[in-house]
Amino acid sequence: MRGFTIIEILIVVGMVAIIAAAVFLSLSAFRAGQDLRIAGRGAIALLRDAQSRAISQEDGNFWGVRFSHDTNNMTLWSGVTCVYGSAISSIKLKHNLEFLDPATSSKDICFDKISGYSSASGDVIIKLGVIGNVNETRTITIYKNGRIE
Repeated sequence: MRGFTIIEILIVVGMVAIIAAAVFLSLSAFRAGQDLRIAGRGAIALLRDAQSRAISQEDGNFWGVRFSHDTNNMTLWSGVTCVYGSAISSIKLKHNLEFLDPATSSKDICFDKISGYSSASGDVIIKLGVIGNVNETRTITIYKNGRIE
């Protein structure tokens, strides 16, 4: 007789299933890393936008960004003082990401007019991470002198 036995077919199907599961897991980890890099770049772009608007004194207002742990949002805002004012635009983190710092509530970064320096008393750190993976994080530092990295 020629052909394959049922055992041989089941073994091949099992091996294909194991390989497919491994590929799926590695692709989902890759995707989470990509989402984290994109969110980090978005946060830096939002911070630089606020800083640029503060330097140019757009609308005569202070400009800043709020990072909200509760809503997983990054919000560009402006106000007459260096306190959270009117929301201009908002970016929501993807479902698989979260803010690790601020760990609760929210953190506001405000930039001084003309100089573009951070109004905080020292350097400020924003930390993003992949939910359930403590090894996959992105740290953004806003230095007192206005440098963002």
